[in-house]
Amino acid sequence: MARDSSEHGALVTRKRHTRPYRALVASPSAIDVDRKQGKDVSVIGSAGNGRANCCRCFATHRRAPGTEDQAMKVTRQESFDSLQGLQLRDAIDFALAEARMVLPGIQAIFGFQLIVTFNERFAHALAPSQQALHLAALILTGIAMALVLTPAAYHRRVQRESVSSKLLDVTSRMVSSAMIVLAIGLALDLYVVTVLVTRAPIVSGAVALTILGLFFALWIVYPGLARR
Repeated sequence: MARDSSEHGALVTRKRHTRPYRALVASPSAIDVDRKQGKDVSVIGSAGNGRANCCRCFATHRRAPGTEDQAMKVTRQESFDSLQGLQLRDAIDFALAEARMVLPGIQAIFGFQLIVTFNERFAHALAPSQQALHLAALILTGIAMALVLTPAAYHRRVQRESVSSKLLDVTSRMVSSAMIVLAIGLALDLYVVTVLVTRAPIVSGAVALTILGLFFALWIVYPGLARR
C-alpha cells in the first residue's frame, strides 16, 4: 500500500497483455478485485483524479473508428476558414496593389474605345443612337479610371507622410465603385458590337444584360456573400 500511495502519475496500465486496456477505465474497486485474484496491476495516480486520468488515457489510445479522420477534416476546415489579420500598413499596400492591378486593364479598354471612334466604319455602320451608347461607355470607362487613380492622389495630397484607416477605406470604396462603373461601360459597348455583328437589337440586349449580370455576380454578389 505504501508503494501504491507514493507512485503518482497519469496512467493505469497492465503489465500483462491479457484483456488489454481494461484497467484504463476500471474503477478502484475493480482494481482491488484483480489484486485479490493475484493479477499484477500497477496503479500510477492519486485516488481523486485517477479515474479522470484513466479516461483521458483511454480516449487517447482507443479512439472510435473514424474519429481521427473526422478530427483531421475539422482541422483542415478551420485552417481553410481562418483569417490572418494584417497591420494597417500591410492592408493599405494590398489595397493599392489591387488598384494597380485593375488600372492597366481599364486603360487598355479606354484606348481601344478611343481608337474605334476614329474608324470610318464607326460613322457609317452605326446609327446615331448606337454611337451615343459607345460614347456613354467611353465616358464610364474614363470615370472608372479616375476612381482607381483617386487613392494615389488622395494619399499624395492629404497623407503623404503617414497612413490611416481612412486611406484604406477610401481605396476600398474607390476600387469597388470603379468595378461597378466599368461593368456598365463594358456591357454598353458589348451591346453596340453585338448589334453591329448580328443586326438584332433584342439578341444584343440579351447578351449585354447577361454579361452585365455575370460581372455583378462575380464582382459584387459573390464577395458580399463570402464576407458574411
